[in-house]
Amino acid sequence: MTSKELILKNIRENNIVKDVKLPNYDNFGIKISENKMNEIICPNCKKAFKVDEAGFAEILKQVRDHQFGEELEKRLHLAEKEKINAVKLAEANLKNALQEDLAQKDKQIIELKAKSERELSEKLAT
Repeated sequence: MTSKELILKNIRENNIVKDVKLPNYDNFGIKISENKMNEIICPNCKKAFKVDEAGFAEILKQVRDHQFGEELEKRLHLAEKEKINAVKLAEANLKNALQEDLAQKDKQIIELKAKSERELSEKLAT
C-alpha cells in the first residue's frame, strides 16, 4: 500500500472525510507507481526519471507552489480591475451628483433673475 493510499485509508477510517478525490498530475508528466520510486516523464524530451518519495514530494510542492503563484497573480489582477471599476463608478456617481447640484443652482439663478426682472419692471411701471 502506497503512502497516499495509507493516508486516504486513515482519513476514511477516522471519518474525517467520506470520499476524497486526489488531483490528477498526468498533465505535469508525473506518474504514480506502486513501488517506492516514482517515475517522472520530462515533457520536453519524454525521458523517464525515477525519483524517491522525498524528491517526488519536493517536485509536487514546487508544482503546487507554481500553481498557487499563478492563481494568486490572477486574483490580484482581478482585484486590481475591481478596484479600478469601483473608483470609476464612484467618480461617475460623484460627477452625476455634482451635475445635479449645478443644474439646481442654475435653476435658482434663473428664478432669481426672473424675480429680479419682475420686481424691477414693477418698480419702473409705478
